[in-house]
Amino acid sequence: MLIIFALFLSPALPLYQEPPLPDDKTKEVEEVEEVEEADKPEVAPIDPAAAEKAVREVLENGEREAIVAIFEKEGRVADKSVVKALAGGLKHADSEVRIATLRALRFNEDPAALTTLLGQAKNKKLLEDPKAAIEFYMGLGQKADKKAVPVIGKGLKIDDGGDRVMMARIAALGRIRDKASVEELLSFQVAGNARRAHPYQKHINVALAVLTGAEMGSRDHWQSWWNDNKNSFEVAADLPELPEQIKRAWGKIWSDESLEGVRGKRDKAKEGRERKRGAG
Repeated sequence: MLIIFALFLSPALPLYQEPPLPDDKTKEVEEVEEVEEADKPEVAPIDPAAAEKAVREVLENGEREAIVAIFEKEGRVADKSVVKALAGGLKHADSEVRIATLRALRFNEDPAALTTLLGQAKNKKLLEDPKAAIEFYMGLGQKADKKAVPVIGKGLKIDDGGDRVMMARIAALGRIRDKASVEELLSFQVAGNARRAHPYQKHINVALAVLTGAEMGSRDHWQSWWNDNKNSFEVAADLPELPEQIKRAWGKIWSDESLEGVRGKRDKAKEGRERKRGAG
């Protein structure tokens, strides 16, 4: 299973990839994390009204970099009014602002964020932009709500493989712990020519393993397993027993830390632009 997860957590998706640690280092890392958690300063409560105001004002008057910065800071405030203000970013002319909006909605825990994302299911401006589509489907997966399964699964089509949007959709289904996700993945698995290896079989294997705790390896084996278990099978509320490093890596995909690489690239690009201005 370790190999399968390594393939799924590849740089092909803008997801966090954590290198494996030796077993004797695991406890040491956990102890360090506990110390860091204890050292964190208390965070003052955030005023939703202030967050909403900041979002609306920067959308009206700010440039791209200012909007992205405010969305990262204030967009995660779990409040319906903040979500409503964020929704304005989905119509912005700048694709980077639309992507930042989707990221903010992904990690905003107010129920209105899911409703807003589901409302974008036919938004061609988002779905026809691969970067935005990835953020959209990962956002739906983040919510772990079965209402998102039909949207994620709609129109799944087999291709030659390597489509990052497709990988994001498979990962999102793996996040939603419901029998409907299993059925959607199994249905997609049998799409196309039965004699041809499915181009996303490894990704499907991972998502199904996370949902079921089983590891079958091929579509025939999965189909046989499903025929034997579908009447009685229910997806457990918690992840199945997995090697600790794999469990941690899967968790990182769905944490705020998965965006660190994105932020780092943006910051470097900003520094480069500032250097050019200084040289000019």
